[in-house]
Order: sequence, then C-alpha cells, then structure tokens
Amino acid sequence: MNLYTLSTNKYNISLYWATDDPDIQVFCADGSRIEIALIAKSVNRTREKAKKSVARLATIFLSLVALAQLLRLVLRVEVPAGGVSIPLWVSVLACVVTGGLAILVWRESKQ
Repeated sequence: MNLYTLSTNKYNISLYWATDDPDIQVFCADGSRIEIALIAKSVNRTREKAKKSVARLATIFLSLVALAQLLRLVLRVEVPAGGVSIPLWVSVLACVVTGGLAILVWRESKQ
C-alpha cells in the first residue's frame, strides 16, 4: 500500500492507494473515501475517445490518399513535377503504403 501525504496550513491528510492503478479508490487515513478515482476514470475515458477520433480521422485520410493513387493508376493520369513525369510505379508504392497504414491504424483503433 502506498502512502501519499497532502499538507496545508489547516489540514494534514494522508492518502493510501491500494495499488498503483489510478482507477482504484483513494482513502484518507481516517477511512473516508475520496472521489479522485472517479475523476481519473473520466479523464481516461475522454482520452480514449480522443484517441479513437484521431485514429478514425487518420484512417479516412490515409484511405482517401490510397484511393487517389489507385485512381491515378486506373486512369493513367500523367503527373508532371518540375518538368519530369512521375512514373506510375510510384503510385503503386504510394497506394500500398498508405493503404497498409490505413489498415494498421484502423486495426489499432479497434483494440
């Protein structure tokens, strides 16, 4: 059991953690419960929702890039850069890489 002491001018409070897990209830030395654990759970849920939103956005973006590269291959669109035409094999590589990354991010967000 871990002991943490919080001191102010008026009060000296000792807090005991049953484990190192922040979701576990926190108790004062006199046995009364503090609601810090509920706040920690709420913060963790908010972080998880934010991570899933970012992962969803990244998946959509990467999928759109992969689709654009695939369309360039199918339609055989010439892309000049600095007076040089970019070969189609670059789009194959870009489609595979961005599509693979989209799948990896999507799988990771599902766990």
